[in-house]
Amino acid sequence: MTTRLSPELDHLGDALESAIRLQLARTAPAPTPVAVRRIRGRRAALVAAACLGTLAAGVGVAAASGVWDREDVAAGLSMSDVELAGSTARCAPVTGTTDTFDCTLLRPADAKDLPSGDVEGWTVVLNDDEGFVIGGCRSLDAQGSSWRCFVGQKSVDEKIIGPDFLGEYAPGPGVG
Repeated sequence: MTTRLSPELDHLGDALESAIRLQLARTAPAPTPVAVRRIRGRRAALVAAACLGTLAAGVGVAAASGVWDREDVAAGLSMSDVELAGSTARCAPVTGTTDTFDCTLLRPADAKDLPSGDVEGWTVVLNDDEGFVIGGCRSLDAQGSSWRCFVGQKSVDEKIIGPDFLGEYAPGPGVG
């Protein structure tokens, strides 16, 4: 799975770099030759810190921007919960959407630990392969073979996960 950053994030990085250059140009005194080396070092450190901050924020932006494809969602569903571990999912985007997928598990969820054995309406968190929360899925049938998955903000709108959980690091499958 690859992380693709949105054009908005690229634009944000360019704007941040331009703003830093402008601010440094406005506040820098006329440098002496020795001070030039210090300023260049400080500028490089400041630009590097800004770039790292932008890159770190990119993970959350990517999760919220719906840059995930059917393979990403299928892999995420298969490793989202201990009851689904080892299953194989096939997913397809719902027509006309970029954030909603219908998925079928070739091996349904293991419902033996549930009192009713019924997993219809059951929800699981959807993680990417690095352990970041990208969305969530809801079972559409009692056997747990049919799922609807949502990525980004749509998973929050569908009340599968809370807004503060999207983009968070949550490695490993969920339990229960």
